[in-house]
Amino acid sequence: LFVGSVRCVQETGYRQLTNYDAMEVSLKEAKKHNLTIWIGLNDNSDWWAKYARDANWLQQEFAIGKDIVTEIWTKYNAYKDVIAGFYLVFEMDNVNFMLEAEQKRMGIAYKDISDHIHKLTQKPVMVAPFFNEFWVGKKMNAREYAKLWHDILLIADIDIVAMQDGIGVEHCKLVGVADWFYQLKLAINVARPKTQLWSDLETFKPGGRDFVPAPISRVIQQIEIESKYVEKLTSFSIIHFDSPQQGFEKEYAEYLQYVNKHSSQYRYFSRHYH
Repeated sequence: LFVGSVRCVQETGYRQLTNYDAMEVSLKEAKKHNLTIWIGLNDNSDWWAKYARDANWLQQEFAIGKDIVTEIWTKYNAYKDVIAGFYLVFEMDNVNFMLEAEQKRMGIAYKDISDHIHKLTQKPVMVAPFFNEFWVGKKMNAREYAKLWHDILLIADIDIVAMQDGIGVEHCKLVGVADWFYQLKLAINVARPKTQLWSDLETFKPGGRDFVPAPISRVIQQIEIESKYVEKLTSFSIIHFDSPQQGFEKEYAEYLQYVNKHSSQYRYFSRHYH
C-alpha cells in the first residue's frame, strides 16, 4: 500500500487535516493485516510551475522531506517493520527536465534525501516519473529520457524507479509503451544495476470531465507488455477505479479472476493514496 503524501504537522504553515492520527491508524491496520506501507513525503502544487528551475525552492522542499522522514521514524518507532520505504512525490518528466543543469540539480536533491533516508532508516527510496510519447505534435525520444535517468542515478542512490506508463492519461499508446520501459531498463542497468525498475500502471481512461475505469482487457495488455521489463507492477489505481467499494464490482471481479489465474507469475500491488 502507498500513503501519500504527508507533511510534518509541526512545520510552520502546515496543519493537521484530521482530528485523529491518520498515519498511526494506517500503520496499525497494516500491521494487523500483515501489510507494509510505502510513505509518500511532502507535495506542493508549486512544483508544476517551478520544477527544478528555482534552486532555493527545490532545496527547501527536499529539506522538508528530510524532516518528515526524521519525524515519522521517531514518532512511529513501533511500526518500523510496517514501513516498506519512502516515496518521493515530485514527478519528473521528459519535457521540463531536459536541460543538463536542471537534471544535475535534481540528481543532487535526490542524493541528499536518499542518503538521509538510507542512513537513518535503512529503507528504500522510490520515485515515480512520467513521460510523454508525443509533445506538441513531436514524437519524443525514449532513449533521451532513459539517458536523463542514467545521469541522475550516477549521482543519487535511488532504489526504485516506478515509471508511470501513461496509458490512462493518454501520454502514451499501448503500441509504443514497451520501448520506453526497454530503454529505461537498459539505462538503469548501466548506471546503477541494483536500482529496480517498476511499472506504475494506470487502470483508468478519460471519461468526459473525469477519469473512469479502463476495460480490464486493456489493463491485462498493459500488465503483459510491461512485465517483460520490470521487477514489479504497481497501479494507479485499483482502489480508485476497480474496487467494489467505489461501485466497480464488474471490473473488480474481472481483475480478480486474472490475478488468481496468474498470481504466481506477477508481483502486483496497488498504489493507493489517502
